[in-house]
Amino acid sequence: GPHLGNFLMADDGRLCVLDYGLMTEITPDQRYAILEYVAHLSARDFDATLTDLVRLGFIPQDVDADPERRAIVAPLLGSVLSELQKGGGAQRINIEQVGAQIEQLGREYPLLIPPYFGLIIRTFSSLEGAGLRSDSDYTILDECFPYMAHRLLTDDSPRIRTALRTFLYGSNAEQ
Repeated sequence: GPHLGNFLMADDGRLCVLDYGLMTEITPDQRYAILEYVAHLSARDFDATLTDLVRLGFIPQDVDADPERRAIVAPLLGSVLSELQKGGGAQRINIEQVGAQIEQLGREYPLLIPPYFGLIIRTFSSLEGAGLRSDSDYTILDECFPYMAHRLLTDDSPRIRTALRTFLYGSNAEQ
């Protein structure tokens, strides 16, 4: 699996990945969906994050299409995501609360971890562990922000334009 021996920091600040077993193919649609997901997460628009997670392959389509099921899943998902987004690593997360909520979601609705995302999580976990060694408040999402900001500000795709509005103005950006 991923470990710090698989990474080097280049003199110009870029990350050099030494193990190509850590690489995976992310489709253009998945790239857009990840950016949309982060924008919706930042805006705390958890109903929209549910649709994003369906698009990314985490939640079955039938949950997204059923308003009653959405009404149950979206708030639980919001609570879990809020807890995980805090930063500072696992010691800052209420593991018992998150675990119980994920267990409840999993009992009612099958949650899937797409193979490509399992690899991303393992890699981010290694990188965040390295960051936490020097900064107890470190969060990998903060390191992703410059890339996300660049994409949100320079990509002319209608999906990215909408994600930018959500990121800047919150979940009511369309209104």
